[in-house]
Amino acid sequence: MRLARVLDNGDELSFVPLFDGDDAIVRQRPEGALPPPSIEIDCDDVLRALEVPLLVTQGREDMVVLPAMAEHVLAACPTAEASWYDGVGHVAFLEEPERFNRELAALTRRIYA
Repeated sequence: MRLARVLDNGDELSFVPLFDGDDAIVRQRPEGALPPPSIEIDCDDVLRALEVPLLVTQGREDMVVLPAMAEHVLAACPTAEASWYDGVGHVAFLEEPERFNRELAALTRRIYA
């Protein structure tokens, strides 16, 4: 599945699926689409206490969960490791599925070795 980047009048970026044609940049949010929610959650205590490996997969172009959140998780969690996807947005597992699956499989093998 390919995704189109959608810019609304507030320059917020979201994605909609494309089923036919080439990737596109759409300049207005589709009718009836809601803006992305904004949520504040503080669970740094949980991140600091994790004792299992944590793979932080982050698209550098993600406008839903900003890369700054990945940086925060990496700083707060002692077992976290980064996997940055250049040129990728919010759905790295769809945009680069081979790499995502390879990295997830490698993490699983390390945990259960």
